[in-house]
Amino acid sequence: MPKNVYICAGFFNMRTIYRISICTIIAAFAAGGFPKYSYSAEPQRPDIETPEQHAMRMMQSFDDRFAIMDSLIFGAARSADIPVEAADIPVTDVVTGSRNEAIDEVTEAEIYAMKARTGLELRGQAYARPGRQISYDPDDPLVAYNAKLQIELNWDIFNSSVYKRRSKSEELRLKGELRQMETERESREQTLYMQSNAMRSRHYGRMLSLLKLHSENLQLLMEAQLYLLRNGKISSDDLVKIINEQSEIERRLVVLNADSTVRELPVTPSATYVFVADTAALYDGIREQHRDLRKLSLQQQLLDAQRKNIDYAQTMNVAPFVRWSYYNRYMVRNTYNLDVGVSFRLPLTAETARKRSALSAEKRVIADKHEQSAELILRDVKDLLRELDNNNENMCGEFERMRNLKEYLIMRIDGYNNVAGDYSRVDRLQEYNAYLQSWERLLGYAYQRDCLLIELQGFLPDQPIADFLIFQELN
Repeated sequence: MPKNVYICAGFFNMRTIYRISICTIIAAFAAGGFPKYSYSAEPQRPDIETPEQHAMRMMQSFDDRFAIMDSLIFGAARSADIPVEAADIPVTDVVTGSRNEAIDEVTEAEIYAMKARTGLELRGQAYARPGRQISYDPDDPLVAYNAKLQIELNWDIFNSSVYKRRSKSEELRLKGELRQMETERESREQTLYMQSNAMRSRHYGRMLSLLKLHSENLQLLMEAQLYLLRNGKISSDDLVKIINEQSEIERRLVVLNADSTVRELPVTPSATYVFVADTAALYDGIREQHRDLRKLSLQQQLLDAQRKNIDYAQTMNVAPFVRWSYYNRYMVRNTYNLDVGVSFRLPLTAETARKRSALSAEKRVIADKHEQSAELILRDVKDLLRELDNNNENMCGEFERMRNLKEYLIMRIDGYNNVAGDYSRVDRLQEYNAYLQSWERLLGYAYQRDCLLIELQGFLPDQPIADFLIFQELN
């Protein structure tokens, strides 16, 4: 091991393996670098590059990176303005779940069955008497008959669809809507999940491309710093900073590459937007559309319909009837008679009033729950809007920093082009890296913004969140 490796190890007093490994790399390159060998069956001489060739190759590598950075940042024309190539507006579609047609069919069938309840009833009886002197007195003409046939048609009005048909249909419809909401919830959550994944893949793909560019710049800087360190032109501190920065970039790349759904997307300067919410309209829309609040509202409407459909009349049995009777008489001609009347049954109970009172009490409980839920939901929305405002400030600040860096790069490029002789390519590439770092932060804020918008969209299943936002382009 070279002598200065032992010096590094002693200097750090063996505190961490990580520090020793960095020092080992630095010292080894300072001592002359690690020669590259081509392995084969026959021993070969090391592929040795002269210092002049190394310097020329490094300068060409830097010039190539500068061309890539200039094309990425400035495009065809150098300007401090951010080119509007692709508006970075998140797509937040309406997140309504698909209706379950089977549930609608069940509801329609229940309503049809209720309307088919006519209340009409046909009754009849036929019987014969076993014989004279046993079943009747043959000398009494009023009861002297051998057989009887009786048919009766009655109409139970209060238990037919004629009575409160509309309110009964409304009760069944409300029950169907409640069943439908439970089914739509799963479909809606799945749609929101897919939107979130699509947004995340888009942002991660762009970040992946940007981090790779940054990593390639750092690799070139690391090679240049090692070359300078070998020649005693810099201290090891500059190299350690680059190694630490590269390690952090590599860590982030490992995380992104571990996600199989992330594909590298071309990264280009694009219009940057912040969004300001119309809070009054948004709060009204959430009170009207939020699924939990709508469910509680439907439950209150259902209790009103049930209370309306429960009355004393439905516990009664009041039925007009028509009755026809035919008698087979003994020793006289057969007779018949036709009767028209009303039969009734009136329960002597206060059960109906108690049921209505119970429904009213249950409605008050649900109304209180609705109010409490609305307060909690709006509180969560206010927290999200506060985060969105903070994120807007961060995006505005980072956008302004990018603009200033871009203006600075323009001035520096003009200076580099007009300088007499050579200049520090390491410093120039680090200036580009500063712009990339700012761009990475801006992409991070854009991702946080879209996550907040996706969360807000979850409160509005029937309307896009964009309807409640004011788009402001940063320029």
